[in-house]
Amino acid sequence: MAGIRFAISEIASIQNFFFYTKDTEIPHDIQLLVARLMQQGQDICVRSTNSNDLLWPAIFLLKMIVRQFGFPCLKFVSEEYEWVIPVSLRTKDEVC
Repeated sequence: MAGIRFAISEIASIQNFFFYTKDTEIPHDIQLLVARLMQQGQDICVRSTNSNDLLWPAIFLLKMIVRQFGFPCLKFVSEEYEWVIPVSLRTKDEVC
């Protein structure tokens, strides 16, 4: 469990880095590693939201981003990676 928490906190840090460096050129090999890490984070968080007893990884990631980096970072990250916000916490604006 500690390993998953560490990985999720690193995902939050990397997402914050990209939030502040969105216009900076990042080497291709680093982009590939980050993409792989994001895919693994998505697998953990999406799998956890599909079973209610394991919802904590998705909630932990959400809390890490908000506590450490704030709502602007969460908004940016959730536009790029929708899976960051668990499905059960997303709301859709209804148009009447």
